[in-house]
Amino acid sequence: MEIVDNHYFNKEEEAWLKQKGEVKDVSKHLFHIIEQKDEVLNDTFTLTEEVLNLLERKEIFRYRDKVSDFNVEVKKRLGPVCWNEIMSIFNRKLNTGKVIRKEDEKFLTELKKVLNSVNMITDEFELLFRMKRNSNNEFYQKKMKTLD
Repeated sequence: MEIVDNHYFNKEEEAWLKQKGEVKDVSKHLFHIIEQKDEVLNDTFTLTEEVLNLLERKEIFRYRDKVSDFNVEVKKRLGPVCWNEIMSIFNRKLNTGKVIRKEDEKFLTELKKVLNSVNMITDEFELLFRMKRNSNNEFYQKKMKTLD
């Protein structure tokens, strides 16, 4: 009877060890699937971030085009000589941080007249100028990276 019990016990232990090995294999497989899922989720988040950044840039480019259209109209109303002086004034201010000079006043007065007709002040114009310039810089930096 003892031999039969031992044989039965050995068969039961053997089945249990086999089942334990299968569970271990299944656990490893599940762990691998979870790691893959985490990688996919991380890639999805990264891709979503990149898409959102591209959409944000696209939005900036849309505004950049609107600012360009506005500038064309301002240039037309000021005339090319005055417009070039205005661009020089704001470029100088941005590049050197220097305040506006006395000889710039007559050109700025003309700009103020044009801006006043659309309820805008020179500070707002300067903000648009800066935004356009930053957008252009970003665009051309990206373009140069693409060419590399």
